[in-house]
Amino acid sequence: MANVITPAISYDTAGVITAPEDGDDLDASVIEIDLQVLADRARFAQYVLRAHIVWDGAFGVRSGGTLTSFTVDVGAIDLAALVNGTVSSAYNASATTVTAASIEGGGVTLGAVARWWYVYAYASAGIGYQVSQTAPAAGRRYKTGATTHVYLGCFRTTAAGSPLPGRQSNGRWVYRRSALAGNETRVLNVSASGGPADLDLSALVPPHARLATLALACVGGDGGFSLSIYADGDTSDVALFHRAEIGLTSPSITGDVECTASQVVDYQTVRSGTTGGATAHVHGFYE
Repeated sequence: MANVITPAISYDTAGVITAPEDGDDLDASVIEIDLQVLADRARFAQYVLRAHIVWDGAFGVRSGGTLTSFTVDVGAIDLAALVNGTVSSAYNASATTVTAASIEGGGVTLGAVARWWYVYAYASAGIGYQVSQTAPAAGRRYKTGATTHVYLGCFRTTAAGSPLPGRQSNGRWVYRRSALAGNETRVLNVSASGGPADLDLSALVPPHARLATLALACVGGDGGFSLSIYADGDTSDVALFHRAEIGLTSPSITGDVECTASQVVDYQTVRSGTTGGATAHVHGFYE
């Protein structure tokens, strides 16, 4: 009967393997210790490298896309440890584009729904790409329920199904607001004193993100107007503050703020006169 060796996810710190000398007995009991060490090390490497990716981190969505015709730019992948069937192999790919042809399930449309889409790389006669509604698992290394698919980035669609354009570099996403005709990235438009109150960013900050970049602007009106942004539940000091004096329109400022697991921050406004107002846009986020 064969002597079965079950690999453990382990790499011994000794680093020494003893080999038999000429004339030594080579029964299983003699060599199985070294075979176990080698098997454990191989299993350790396979487990640690599972879904490991080395790439330039470049990811972007071009402007002008629709629910059936859009272009996602994906940077060069130097190495991706991907599972193909029962075998883990190393793959690489040049920078490329991902289109509607990669929508999961063979679909050709994103649907006329405002929602998040996630892009993955997987083994398919090289590297294939998938656009999916399924979010990445904890750690954002691979797709929930599919360790064969490595996470690359995400994008948001409007109610018409059009992807919001922007670019990501090494985990930081910035919306291409200059390409948007409307107020797709606006999350606040106020003209009165109020707060502190919740400001929901979830339409523009993905479920796994906890840092958002906001762009604030104020119109002073006849007495001045200010806008304060806080991490949810904080009031002792502001995360972002902006103010316009009487008769002035302030230039927009941008800054980062921590949000909750449900992508909520707090805001407060102060109108010193009878007119004035403030707006806040989601400029981007950190994954």
